[in-house]
Amino acid sequence: MGTIQHSRQFAIVVAHDSKFGIGKNDSLPWKIDEDRIAFRGLTSSVKDPGSQNLVIMGRKTWESIPPRHRPLKGRINLVLTENPSLCLPPEVVICHSFAELTEQIGSIRFETCFVIGGASVYGYALKDKRFDTIHLTEVTGDFHCDVFFPPYKNRFALFDQSPIKEENGQHYRFSIYKREN
Repeated sequence: MGTIQHSRQFAIVVAHDSKFGIGKNDSLPWKIDEDRIAFRGLTSSVKDPGSQNLVIMGRKTWESIPPRHRPLKGRINLVLTENPSLCLPPEVVICHSFAELTEQIGSIRFETCFVIGGASVYGYALKDKRFDTIHLTEVTGDFHCDVFFPPYKNRFALFDQSPIKEENGQHYRFSIYKREN
C-alpha cells in the first residue's frame, strides 16, 4: 500500500494592531510571549514526521529575528530579497523576485507554506489564491507602526476567534480568517 499524499497547504501568519500595523523601527512593537509560542508551534507542527514546513519572509523580517534564532529551526527558511549580495547561511533558500519565489515554491518539498512577513511579501500572498488562510494575532490599540498589513477583509471571512486575552498589559486575540471564493 502506498503512502498517503497530503495536499500542500498555504497560509499567512501575522500579528497586527488595531490600525493594521505590523512593525515599528524594524521590530514588533509589542511583546506577547503566548503569540511567539503559538507562532513557533503553528509554523513547526507537521502531520508527517519526515516533512517540514516552509516559512517565507522578506529580508527585513529575517533581520528582525534575533541571530540566535536564525534560521528558524525545524522549518525550511526562504528569504525574499532584491539584494544580490546578501549573505545568508547555506541552508536558507534565497529568492530575488516574486517570479523566482513562485518557481521555488513549486520545487521545494514542504507540508505547509507560511508567509511570515513583511508587508510586500504579505501583499504577494494575499493576491495568490493558494494562500487561503490567515492566522492572525489581533493586538488591541494603536502602536504607531511604520509598516502595515495590506487590506484583506474584503477577501477573507472570519472563521474562528479566541476570547480576548491579556499579557504585559496588552490585549490580544487569535483569529483565523479563510479566503472567500
